[in-house]
Amino acid sequence: AEAGKLALNPAKLSARDLAWGVSAPVPEREMEWALKKMSLRQKSWGNAYDMVEYDMERAVKDTNKYDAYTFSEILKKGGICGDRSHFAAYTARAAGIPAAYISGDGARGGHAWISWLSSENQWEFAGRYAGYPLGETSNPQTGERESEQAFIRRSDRSASDESLLRGLRPVWLAKSAEAAGSVDIAALLYDGAVTLGDKVPAVWQAKLAFWSAHRGEATLE
Repeated sequence: AEAGKLALNPAKLSARDLAWGVSAPVPEREMEWALKKMSLRQKSWGNAYDMVEYDMERAVKDTNKYDAYTFSEILKKGGICGDRSHFAAYTARAAGIPAAYISGDGARGGHAWISWLSSENQWEFAGRYAGYPLGETSNPQTGERESEQAFIRRSDRSASDESLLRGLRPVWLAKSAEAAGSVDIAALLYDGAVTLGDKVPAVWQAKLAFWSAHRGEATLE
Protein backbone atom coordinates (compact mmCIF):
# COMPACT_ATOMS: atom_id res chain seq x y z
CA ALA A 1 0.00 0.00 0.00
CA GLU A 2 2.79 2.40 0.88
CA ALA A 3 4.41 1.74 -2.49
CA GLY A 4 1.14 2.45 -4.29
CA LYS A 5 0.97 -1.03 -5.81
CA LEU A 6 -2.48 -2.05 -4.63
CA ALA A 7 -5.69 -1.62 -6.59
CA LEU A 8 -7.44 -0.40 -3.45
CA ASN A 9 -6.20 1.64 -0.50
CA PRO A 10 -6.82 -0.50 2.60
CA ALA A 11 -7.25 2.66 4.70
CA LYS A 12 -10.61 3.11 2.96
CA LEU A 13 -11.90 -0.28 4.12
CA SER A 14 -13.83 -1.13 7.25
CA ALA A 15 -12.57 -3.98 9.41
CA ARG A 16 -15.62 -5.92 8.19
CA ASP A 17 -14.29 -5.84 4.60
CA LEU A 18 -10.59 -5.75 5.39
CA ALA A 19 -10.77 -9.25 6.85
CA TRP A 20 -11.47 -10.55 3.32
CA GLY A 21 -8.52 -8.71 1.82
CA VAL A 22 -5.53 -9.34 4.07
CA SER A 23 -5.64 -13.12 4.23
CA ALA A 24 -4.74 -14.53 0.81
CA PRO A 25 -3.82 -18.20 1.49
CA VAL A 26 -0.95 -18.19 -1.02
CA PRO A 27 2.82 -17.68 -0.67
CA GLU A 28 4.17 -14.15 -0.75
CA ARG A 29 5.82 -14.84 -4.13
CA GLU A 30 2.35 -15.49 -5.57
CA MET A 31 1.13 -12.16 -4.26
CA GLU A 32 4.15 -10.45 -5.81
CA TRP A 33 3.35 -12.16 -9.14
CA ALA A 34 -0.21 -10.86 -8.96
CA LEU A 35 0.96 -7.31 -8.30
CA LYS A 36 3.31 -7.41 -11.29
CA LYS A 37 1.17 -9.27 -13.82
CA MET A 38 -2.45 -8.32 -13.12
CA SER A 39 -3.65 -4.99 -14.49
CA LEU A 40 -7.37 -5.13 -13.73
CA ARG A 41 -9.20 -2.42 -11.85
CA GLN A 42 -11.22 -3.07 -8.72
CA LYS A 43 -14.54 -2.65 -10.53
CA SER A 44 -13.65 -5.23 -13.20
CA TRP A 45 -11.70 -7.77 -11.15
CA GLY A 46 -14.40 -10.35 -11.80
CA ASN A 47 -12.91 -10.63 -15.30
CA ALA A 48 -10.00 -12.51 -13.73
CA TYR A 49 -12.31 -15.52 -13.49
CA ASP A 50 -12.70 -15.68 -17.28
CA MET A 51 -9.01 -15.00 -17.88
CA VAL A 52 -8.47 -18.67 -16.99
CA GLU A 53 -9.60 -20.74 -19.97
CA TYR A 54 -11.94 -23.57 -19.01
CA ASP A 55 -10.23 -26.93 -19.50
CA MET A 56 -12.92 -29.48 -20.36
CA GLU A 57 -10.38 -32.31 -20.60
CA ARG A 58 -9.20 -31.56 -17.10
CA ALA A 59 -12.80 -31.51 -15.89
CA VAL A 60 -13.75 -34.81 -17.52
CA LYS A 61 -10.53 -36.83 -17.47
CA ASP A 62 -8.57 -35.10 -14.68
CA THR A 63 -5.60 -34.66 -17.01
CA ASN A 64 -3.31 -31.69 -17.80
CA LYS A 65 -1.84 -31.61 -14.31
CA TYR A 66 -0.05 -28.48 -13.15
CA ASP A 67 3.70 -28.56 -12.62
CA ALA A 68 3.01 -26.35 -9.59
CA TYR A 69 -0.21 -24.83 -8.36
CA THR A 70 0.61 -21.21 -9.08
CA PHE A 71 -1.20 -18.29 -10.65
CA SER A 72 1.07 -18.42 -13.70
CA GLU A 73 0.46 -22.15 -14.26
CA ILE A 74 -3.29 -21.76 -13.90
CA LEU A 75 -3.29 -18.87 -16.36
CA LYS A 76 -1.08 -20.76 -18.83
CA LYS A 77 -2.82 -24.15 -18.74
CA GLY A 78 -6.38 -23.15 -17.90
CA GLY A 79 -8.45 -24.98 -15.34
CA ILE A 80 -11.83 -25.85 -13.94
CA CYS A 81 -14.13 -23.70 -11.81
CA GLY A 82 -12.14 -24.21 -8.62
CA ASP A 83 -8.92 -23.13 -10.31
CA ARG A 84 -10.61 -20.10 -11.84
CA SER A 85 -12.03 -19.11 -8.47
CA HIS A 86 -8.66 -19.58 -6.76
CA PHE A 87 -7.01 -17.38 -9.38
CA ALA A 88 -9.64 -14.64 -9.32
CA ALA A 89 -10.25 -14.43 -5.57
CA TYR A 90 -6.67 -14.57 -4.40
CA THR A 91 -5.14 -12.31 -7.04
CA ALA A 92 -7.83 -9.86 -5.90
CA ARG A 93 -6.73 -10.18 -2.29
CA ALA A 94 -3.11 -9.79 -3.35
CA ALA A 95 -4.12 -6.46 -4.88
CA GLY A 96 -5.83 -5.42 -1.64
CA ILE A 97 -9.37 -6.13 -2.86
CA PRO A 98 -11.65 -8.06 -0.48
CA ALA A 99 -12.82 -11.26 -2.16
CA ALA A 100 -14.34 -14.62 -1.25
CA TYR A 101 -13.97 -18.05 -2.87
CA ILE A 102 -17.45 -19.61 -2.81
CA SER A 103 -18.43 -23.19 -3.69
CA GLY A 104 -21.58 -25.27 -3.65
CA ASP A 105 -23.69 -27.94 -5.30
CA GLY A 106 -26.32 -27.24 -7.90
CA ALA A 107 -28.09 -28.50 -10.99
CA ARG A 108 -24.81 -29.45 -12.72
CA GLY A 109 -22.92 -30.78 -9.71
CA GLY A 110 -20.24 -29.03 -7.71
CA HIS A 111 -19.20 -25.55 -8.78
CA ALA A 112 -17.11 -22.62 -7.52
CA TRP A 113 -17.38 -18.87 -8.06
CA ILE A 114 -16.25 -15.67 -6.37
CA SER A 115 -17.59 -12.52 -4.79
CA TRP A 116 -15.48 -9.37 -4.60
CA LEU A 117 -15.83 -5.80 -3.40
CA SER A 118 -16.29 -4.02 -6.72
CA SER A 119 -16.80 -0.55 -5.27
CA GLU A 120 -17.58 1.08 -1.95
CA ASN A 121 -20.20 -0.99 -0.10
CA GLN A 122 -20.89 -3.06 -3.25
CA TRP A 123 -20.09 -6.78 -3.61
CA GLU A 124 -20.56 -8.56 -6.94
CA PHE A 125 -20.28 -12.14 -8.20
CA ALA A 126 -18.30 -13.70 -11.03
CA GLY A 127 -18.52 -17.26 -12.34
CA ARG A 128 -21.90 -18.01 -10.85
CA TYR A 129 -24.40 -20.00 -12.93
CA ALA A 130 -28.15 -20.40 -12.72
CA GLY A 131 -29.12 -23.32 -10.52
CA TYR A 132 -26.60 -22.48 -7.77
CA PRO A 133 -28.68 -20.47 -5.30
CA LEU A 134 -26.41 -20.76 -2.28
CA GLY A 135 -22.87 -21.83 -1.52
CA GLU A 136 -20.33 -21.80 1.28
CA THR A 137 -17.11 -19.94 1.93
CA SER A 138 -14.32 -20.09 4.49
CA ASN A 139 -14.30 -17.33 7.09
CA PRO A 140 -10.75 -15.90 6.99
CA GLN A 141 -10.85 -14.95 10.68
CA THR A 142 -11.98 -18.32 12.07
CA GLY A 143 -11.09 -20.74 9.27
CA GLU A 144 -14.58 -22.24 9.62
CA ARG A 145 -17.01 -22.85 6.80
CA GLU A 146 -20.04 -20.58 6.70
CA SER A 147 -23.02 -20.20 4.42
CA GLU A 148 -23.01 -17.66 1.63
CA GLN A 149 -26.09 -16.20 3.29
CA ALA A 150 -24.07 -15.46 6.44
CA PHE A 151 -21.29 -13.98 4.32
CA ILE A 152 -23.71 -11.71 2.47
CA ARG A 153 -25.38 -10.61 5.69
CA ARG A 154 -22.03 -9.85 7.32
CA SER A 155 -21.12 -7.72 4.31
CA ASP A 156 -24.46 -5.91 4.38
CA ARG A 157 -24.14 -2.38 5.75
CA SER A 158 -27.57 -2.64 7.35
CA ALA A 159 -26.04 -5.26 9.67
CA SER A 160 -23.97 -2.61 11.43
CA ASP A 161 -21.59 -3.10 14.32
CA GLU A 162 -24.17 -1.39 16.53
CA SER A 163 -26.76 -3.97 15.44
CA LEU A 164 -24.25 -6.73 16.11
CA LEU A 165 -23.65 -5.64 19.70
CA ARG A 166 -27.34 -4.96 20.28
CA GLY A 167 -28.10 -8.56 19.37
CA LEU A 168 -25.11 -10.23 21.01
CA ARG A 169 -25.43 -8.66 24.45
CA PRO A 170 -28.63 -10.58 25.30
CA VAL A 171 -27.03 -13.69 23.76
CA TRP A 172 -24.17 -13.41 26.24
CA LEU A 173 -26.68 -13.03 29.09
CA ALA A 174 -28.67 -15.96 27.77
CA LYS A 175 -25.61 -18.19 27.70
CA SER A 176 -24.85 -17.24 31.31
CA ALA A 177 -28.41 -18.07 32.33
CA GLU A 178 -28.25 -21.34 30.41
CA ALA A 179 -24.97 -22.29 32.12
CA ALA A 180 -26.60 -21.59 35.49
CA GLY A 181 -29.49 -23.93 34.60
CA SER A 182 -32.08 -21.19 34.09
CA VAL A 183 -33.32 -22.48 30.76
CA ASP A 184 -36.63 -20.58 30.83
CA ILE A 185 -34.87 -17.26 31.44
CA ALA A 186 -32.33 -18.07 28.72
CA ALA A 187 -35.18 -18.75 26.28
CA LEU A 188 -36.70 -15.32 26.98
CA LEU A 189 -33.33 -13.66 26.51
CA TYR A 190 -32.84 -15.41 23.15
CA ASP A 191 -36.27 -14.19 22.05
CA GLY A 192 -35.15 -10.68 22.85
CA ALA A 193 -31.83 -11.19 21.09
CA VAL A 194 -33.40 -12.11 17.76
CA THR A 195 -35.68 -9.11 18.00
CA LEU A 196 -32.82 -6.71 18.69
CA GLY A 197 -30.35 -8.36 16.29
CA ASP A 198 -32.62 -9.80 13.63
CA LYS A 199 -30.07 -9.16 10.87
CA VAL A 200 -27.11 -10.73 12.68
CA PRO A 201 -26.41 -14.39 11.71
CA ALA A 202 -24.54 -15.12 14.95
CA VAL A 203 -27.66 -14.32 16.98
CA TRP A 204 -29.85 -16.72 15.02
CA GLN A 205 -27.14 -19.38 15.12
CA ALA A 206 -26.91 -19.05 18.89
CA LYS A 207 -30.68 -19.35 19.29
CA LEU A 208 -30.77 -22.39 17.01
CA ALA A 209 -27.98 -24.05 19.03
CA PHE A 210 -29.92 -23.33 22.24
CA TRP A 211 -33.15 -24.70 20.80
CA SER A 212 -31.38 -27.83 19.51
CA ALA A 213 -29.91 -28.48 22.95
CA HIS A 214 -33.16 -27.92 24.89
CA ARG A 215 -36.01 -28.68 22.51
CA GLY A 216 -36.99 -31.69 24.65
CA GLU A 217 -37.76 -29.27 27.47
CA ALA A 218 -39.46 -26.63 25.32
CA THR A 219 -43.11 -26.26 24.43
CA LEU A 220 -44.11 -26.49 20.79
CA GLU A 221 -44.71 -22.72 20.63
